[in-house]
Amino acid sequence: MKPSSDNGAQAVNGETLRSIKFGQIEKALYGLVCCLCGLIIVTASGGCDLGTPRSRISNLLQSAPPLEEFDENNNYLPYKQTSELNTPRYMHEGQTHTGGLAFVIGGSDERGLSSLDSIEFFDQSTFDQNAPVVETETGLWVDSDIEGNPIVMLSGPRILHTITELPSGRFLIIGGTTNLAAGEVVSRAELFDPNTRQSEFVEGEMVHPRFRHRVDVLPNGNLIVTGGQTLTSVTVVNPNVKPGTPGAETQEARYPSTRDVEVFSPNDNSFVPLTLRDSAATPARLASQRGRADHAVGRLAGPDNVWGGSDDMYMVTAGLETLSAVSGLAPDTKFPGAVGRGEADGKTSIEIFDPGTNIFTLISSVKLDDARLERPYAVNLGKYNDYTPDGVRGMGNSVLITNGNSDGTCPTTPLIDQVFVASYTPGAGPARGIRFFEVREDQYLTHIQHMEYPGLMAPARGDQISRCGTNPVALPRKFEDAIHPVLEKQIWVFSLAGVDVYPVPGGCVYNHNSPAMVAGSVFDPFFNVAANLGNNLEPRNLVNERRANPQNYLGIVGAWFTIDGNITSDMLSWGTTPQNRWPENKGLERAYTTCLQIGGVDGIIGSYDDRILLAGGGKSFGAFGGEPTAPSAEVFLPPGNSDFNED
Repeated sequence: MKPSSDNGAQAVNGETLRSIKFGQIEKALYGLVCCLCGLIIVTASGGCDLGTPRSRISNLLQSAPPLEEFDENNNYLPYKQTSELNTPRYMHEGQTHTGGLAFVIGGSDERGLSSLDSIEFFDQSTFDQNAPVVETETGLWVDSDIEGNPIVMLSGPRILHTITELPSGRFLIIGGTTNLAAGEVVSRAELFDPNTRQSEFVEGEMVHPRFRHRVDVLPNGNLIVTGGQTLTSVTVVNPNVKPGTPGAETQEARYPSTRDVEVFSPNDNSFVPLTLRDSAATPARLASQRGRADHAVGRLAGPDNVWGGSDDMYMVTAGLETLSAVSGLAPDTKFPGAVGRGEADGKTSIEIFDPGTNIFTLISSVKLDDARLERPYAVNLGKYNDYTPDGVRGMGNSVLITNGNSDGTCPTTPLIDQVFVASYTPGAGPARGIRFFEVREDQYLTHIQHMEYPGLMAPARGDQISRCGTNPVALPRKFEDAIHPVLEKQIWVFSLAGVDVYPVPGGCVYNHNSPAMVAGSVFDPFFNVAANLGNNLEPRNLVNERRANPQNYLGIVGAWFTIDGNITSDMLSWGTTPQNRWPENKGLERAYTTCLQIGGVDGIIGSYDDRILLAGGGKSFGAFGGEPTAPSAEVFLPPGNSDFNED
């Protein structure tokens, strides 16, 4: 690991300048002074380059109407209703296009017993003046093309598929299936153009048609498709029928997990198997012998500590592995609960994919505390800045593992999220000498803190909750106390709606409507609750954390906070508001929803007025969505959002 004495090689003179309170003028001159003197800053990349925090998504073209965070009584009310989806849905996929429109594709409205082929998008610059039920505050859902025809997928209905935007701006829709029961797996991918609202098939089929897979963009622009479940046929012998007679043997479908990996080339418009760099004849596969499905993939900065660079690595973790198809014991349906039925095992291992060699390496030094299935997520905490607010490079090496459940008989959601930080020792072993340490502040890595709403105001599970059936969204936030303006742009991770699942005597509780659940929560990577409460220290003094744990060279601690009724954008008021106020922040209960980052008034994604669109969702979880939530969509305004809206 990188010892604490190495901080000076990549920090802004950590032990000296972090203690200085910079004014606005000093901040503005800081970069110039450090370059001129040449004595203050020595970064890992040389000189005084502090990196350029920027959105990884191109500028958008659509401007949204301003929305007020507070009512006339100064109550924070962040949830704003949109118009209705034309086809309310859940278990769908969504994607915000670089042109500004947010799309939802496929899904189900019948508990996964059937799926949808429709596509629609959210235009937040328009609203329906003639909304028949309630007045909408923002946005209109559109499900027709320019000529007024319904927008549909060429291949028909899909569920458990993926959507990825290509450099051309078109969406690549990969894999999936028609329902959660027995049935085919979709083998043809298609390209959807959000500008023309038309689709076309990709030439040729996938190498291995699959569902519950993951798709990620490689540094060279190709797409890598990992894991998932495939369709295979097994012979089942009926012991009650004489061999050789009709009915003695039947062919049945099974859906085993796979370790096969393939690549889609946007230039060639085709899928090919992934092979090892030094042997084009040798397939590159996941390190897990039975593969994995429904897993999480997080992109990590490589040895250069710059996220989004040419040497980036990929963390593959969580998910499930099924019993083998050969044994005949792999699942014969796609319904969740395979672990509970004994047809699969939840995976806690971590493996690293190196695009330089195309090798997947199993990591033995760290693992997950709990199995996480049903859409776990790996969120890179360096998305908006590779530096900490006090100038240490390496945030692109840090990943938050969150959401998901155990998929057991009672699919319990893990209470404790985990944060892993990587470092590299070139030439020291596989995956370019990658090593991990874990940030362990367990009681603060849950989605509600005991310090916030104790006693009767806490949800039934006690003073902690967790979430599944929803996805987190990383938004930029302005860090006022950063030592240099270029470091002010940092990250918040929001988790809204969803369900908290836990066992009770004689049953299982699906909590999706307690105040903590419908209010939502946010993760601040730099807020040290223990230091603030226990030692009366500054909550974001990362130096103290580095001294206490020299291995943690970034000083990350992190905590989740419930979005309460009197929230301020600096988070210093969390947990201090009257208990009878915070439930006023209610959104709607939504399970199997999709949360999408959308632009604000300035029309640009990656700026401080970004919003979150909660699209679709169902009213229950154990029934695989139940009835669709109505109203079917809403917009969430993060704390401080209106501070950046133009007048």
